[in-house]
Amino acid sequence: LRALELVEEVDGRYRRLPHEADPGRLRRSFRERVYLADDALAVLAAADGPVGVEAVFERLADRIPRWERLRRVDDDVWRERLRRTLEWAVVFGLAERADGDYVPG
Repeated sequence: LRALELVEEVDGRYRRLPHEADPGRLRRSFRERVYLADDALAVLAAADGPVGVEAVFERLADRIPRWERLRRVDDDVWRERLRRTLEWAVVFGLAERADGDYVPG
């Protein structure tokens, strides 16, 4: 919620920000503030057809910082993170599901 600019952390606690959850603002915050979200959407946009999570992972694996890869050595963690990112992109209308894969929204 912090990445989407809906809450802020103050003194170790979260509080809702005083603005409404505007869909355009949510989409912009998602693309700009969620790690690899915009990159994943760019992979979809560059493809000729539906793209699966594995293909997105293969295209973006080199963008995962070394310290993160050392902290979580199992690539399935990153595949799952990208899957969830793509699912959120669907929720925000930035992507669509297509036969188990994803296309731009």
